[in-house]
Amino acid sequence: MGSEKVVSIKVGVSRMTVALHDRSGKIQDLRVWRTPKKISSVQEPFENFQLPERWGNILEVVLISVVPQLTAWLKLIFSKNSRITLHCPSAEEWGLEIEYFPRKTLGVDRIAACHGALVRYPELTGRSFVVADFGSHTVMTLYRKGTILGGSIAAGIPLQLASIGGGLVLGPSILKLPKGVVGKSTEESIAVGTILGAVKGVEGLFERMEKECGGELELILTGGLSQLLRPFFRLPLRSDRQLIHYGAWGVHAEGSNKEGPGKF
Repeated sequence: MGSEKVVSIKVGVSRMTVALHDRSGKIQDLRVWRTPKKISSVQEPFENFQLPERWGNILEVVLISVVPQLTAWLKLIFSKNSRITLHCPSAEEWGLEIEYFPRKTLGVDRIAACHGALVRYPELTGRSFVVADFGSHTVMTLYRKGTILGGSIAAGIPLQLASIGGGLVLGPSILKLPKGVVGKSTEESIAVGTILGAVKGVEGLFERMEKECGGELELILTGGLSQLLRPFFRLPLRSDRQLIHYGAWGVHAEGSNKEGPGKF
């Protein structure tokens, strides 16, 4: 690695998160921005998106983005800084087989999440699991013994909350935890439908995936809402909300022949 400092950037539909990793891959600092809905110029959004000065200037940056417009913008921004090396991993660099059609349409965030699970839990190598990513969308990705087979994509809890009543009848809905399975008020009913509905949906799909695969799978939660939702699951599982960042660090480290997975 040309630098001991590695920064991973995850660009999602609603949030951009930037993590600073130490040599072992652990996250030392994390910053969050709202994803810009529109970029009118290179200069305008850059004023709101700056890597902290204390991180230094000689940085290896790994970009995991599902927003093409922002991918192009970040590439342009970092190309102007000679002390930052930007790496946008291709599907071939992760060391994982992909059975998805067309192959190039598999989101790099899903690949990074599966790779991140192997980085965080090296004992899963050679085994099969499902990563459920709870963000703007709820995305499940099936990994079976070295191969990503696909999964499911659904509107996430934030999108569901924003869509209830078209945002016109109830106004903005605030995420609240359900107290039971039967909502006694409109707010409680929304909490049951969105939160418990998402949890039970993932559990049901996981069990169907396990049945179709004909073997035992492990469930791993990640994403911004994963810690909040974990207590509502009945299935045994693992949880780490930053798997995509760890996957980004891992693919960079392996490519540099330095600190590889399993160093936590």
